[in-house]
Amino acid sequence: MAMKSHDVSRRQLLAFAGTSAVVGSAAAPSGEPSEYPVYKARGTHRELGRQHGEQASRQITAHIEMMRARPKLSDEQFRRRVAQFQPMFEGYCPHLLDEMRGLAEGAGVRLEEAMACSIRGELASVPAAEGCTAYAIGSRSTATRDVIAGQNADMGSQMIPLAYLLHLQPGTSRRSSSGLLEECSATMA
Repeated sequence: MAMKSHDVSRRQLLAFAGTSAVVGSAAAPSGEPSEYPVYKARGTHRELGRQHGEQASRQITAHIEMMRARPKLSDEQFRRRVAQFQPMFEGYCPHLLDEMRGLAEGAGVRLEEAMACSIRGELASVPAAEGCTAYAIGSRSTATRDVIAGQNADMGSQMIPLAYLLHLQPGTSRRSSSGLLEECSATMA
């Protein structure tokens, strides 16, 4: 029996979309990779950040330069804007600050630059078309009975060369700065 378009639940659509994005290898429009690199990290929050930074250092460095150019910020302006957020991370989620310290170590950038990757929207005016999209697929809807959760950064086409998939497995029950426990997310550095 053929399935009608209105017979597809949102959950089924998300499962299909998530699977297609990860395993699909159809020809991509020019300039877009047909497959994105997959980076994996496991351990403490500091270790997650360090491993993430080591694997994605090229993309992270390029993204930092793009953030500085929009709007054009001096090193001092950039540091001051980012530093305003550090007390909030220290007070409310120090484990995320620890992950950002690891990201800085792994990517070979300053802590402020690593933090900027998590708070990019707060540094400058972010176009309305940019933001984040998150999804979760419950265990009853996956073949392996695992929960799949993901998040991506909705950014302009200039960011496509910086895109990658990031699979984090925290060694604790706290969330990582890049998303959820056992996350597999399409992300831009």
